[in-house]
Amino acid sequence: MLFWYISKSKGLLLLCWCVPFSRFFAFARSFFKKNCLSNSCLLHLFETIVFYKKGLAECIDRTLSHMLGAGELRMGTSKNSEKTREKLVEAAGRLFAERGYKRVTVRDIVQKAETHLSALNYHFGSKEELYREALLKACSIASFSPGDQEALLKLEPREALYIVISESLKQHGEKAGLNWENDIITRECWEPSDVFNEVSEKYLKPQTGFIAHIIGKIAGKPPDDPKVLFAVIVLIGMTDTFGEYGHLIDAVAPNLAKNLKHENMLARELLQTVIGAAKTSVDE
Repeated sequence: MLFWYISKSKGLLLLCWCVPFSRFFAFARSFFKKNCLSNSCLLHLFETIVFYKKGLAECIDRTLSHMLGAGELRMGTSKNSEKTREKLVEAAGRLFAERGYKRVTVRDIVQKAETHLSALNYHFGSKEELYREALLKACSIASFSPGDQEALLKLEPREALYIVISESLKQHGEKAGLNWENDIITRECWEPSDVFNEVSEKYLKPQTGFIAHIIGKIAGKPPDDPKVLFAVIVLIGMTDTFGEYGHLIDAVAPNLAKNLKHENMLARELLQTVIGAAKTSVDE
């Protein structure tokens, strides 16, 4: 039997002699239809056989992997698909945080996530979209949630600011690799991507405004006062410096970091520094 086939993914027109295979193709089509599976899975199976020229068992295995990635298996579909999605985001986030966006390949990601390239393509479509998803998740985790903000704003402003500073230092103090969320955000600030503006609008600006609101209460100034905003930047810079560049501090100021660890002295010193930055005027 002469069989014509147009491959959607390859953009090729194939001419095949498929006498034995045509019967299997008809059976597979019936099976896929009966189990509510899409034609894309059937086409994937056919393309695998034609292009990879593997045995039938291996071709079916590849197609089942594709179906798992696409979330088209009926047994545990939504749960399995969501787990695969989460594994991809987690694996990608850790790799992007460790190496940077440009030095990570999609094959690195699927290997670390222990899944298949078809799963990545189904859930995200591209490395760029997966990076966006991982970065936005990191920002969501690292940010103070609406509930946290509401609770902090009910506290005395100095106490609230002390907690903000302590939590920021705690995040920075976690061992590399454990807190990939903070690391990927730091890398994004070093080397801004196309996602930076979205991250800035959704997370960075609102979090800055929240901290400015607390500092403004302490200084008796509105949150948008230049001195208050300056104090916020001082806070961000100081927590980043002590959190990310401990080796530099140890090199230029030996034993300083060790002394500041005593009874949370670093958090208290930063608290006074930030408040002072907000209250003092340029003339002073």
